[in-house]
Amino acid sequence: MSVRRIAAPLLLGTLVNIVVNLIFNPTKLHLPFTEFFWAWIFATPITELNRYLEIRLEKKYSWIAKPGLRLFTHFSYLALSLLAILNISGNIYLLLTSQCFFTWMELLIINLVTLGISILLTVANWGFDFYKRWRAAEYSIMDSSHEINHLRSQLNQSSDLIELQKGNTKFKIEANNIAAAVHTHGIVRVYAKDRQQGTFNGALSELSDRLPNHLFFLATRNTILNRNIIASITPATYGKLQVKVKDLILDEGDIVVSRLKASSFRKWYNSTSV
Repeated sequence: MSVRRIAAPLLLGTLVNIVVNLIFNPTKLHLPFTEFFWAWIFATPITELNRYLEIRLEKKYSWIAKPGLRLFTHFSYLALSLLAILNISGNIYLLLTSQCFFTWMELLIINLVTLGISILLTVANWGFDFYKRWRAAEYSIMDSSHEINHLRSQLNQSSDLIELQKGNTKFKIEANNIAAAVHTHGIVRVYAKDRQQGTFNGALSELSDRLPNHLFFLATRNTILNRNIIASITPATYGKLQVKVKDLILDEGDIVVSRLKASSFRKWYNSTSV
């Protein structure tokens, strides 16, 4: 049971008891604990019924589509329910305790005060719920914005031009057209999907930083692979992975991923997100 659900009848009963006593005895305010106790008892079915109305109407009438109808229906049911619960239970209590019954004017005041405070507490409860939903929506928008920016940066990386050199000629290819890159004897050799080759004038780590993470993985200390050239992955000895490359793009054929990188490699390869 939530804190608000416990606090609701306590707050309603306390406020109603204080306000009614102020109206009936403004100069001689007397608030015995028994009055508060019975006020809390009578307030409990009212707040529970109000909670039930909120749950049912939430499914039937949307605040966005029909706010007026939602408001009118809730307060109408609340008023009718409060009228029945408060007067029946109150008169039974007076009858059992042999106390004098209230006059019609006193009953009217008690009912109006209880209804008014119930409406105010209901509106406050709605405000709290709206704030929670608004804050959750704000966080969701922020997360979506970060994700969109991440996707945009990854897509921009995919179309970035990487400068390569072949002999004395320099040329550029898009990052997503790179099939693999291998560092051998101090040279970073880049293999394109169309089997074109060239060397990258920089370190392998520098090239890795310029490539989109969703497409490329540093499979070994010397090899970067594009996920699109991977034909199959099979377990190897000692927790390693053997990666078969399509179309013999690389001279060495298969790549062995170390045990330390095996888990992150599988996670990267099985991921469908950018």
